[in-house]
Amino acid sequence: KKKKKKTCPFLTVAPPPSSCGARWVDTVFRPQCVECGCGALLVPCVICDGQCGAVWRRDVELSHSMHMAHWNGECRLDKEQQALLIYRKETQNMTPDDMAEAFADVL
Repeated sequence: KKKKKKTCPFLTVAPPPSSCGARWVDTVFRPQCVECGCGALLVPCVICDGQCGAVWRRDVELSHSMHMAHWNGECRLDKEQQALLIYRKETQNMTPDDMAEAFADVL
């Protein structure tokens, strides 16, 4: 009797290639492609860049339908640390004029 080879159910059905032609199931992605984003099917936590040790899974259906990378996961850092990291990422490339415009309604 032959034993059936066990496979990971997550990788059994290969998702279709992204719009740029990268095959995520083969761990191929193109960082310059917004649908690929920062990885193929699994990436370190997108909030803290993996500091917390969590791994996020690509939402293939949403990534394709929105033509933009979407990930499912949860950061293990506390909410205050997450908020600070998100703020830094969002504002790191802003000019003083961008900041003034973004916070005009608040001030």
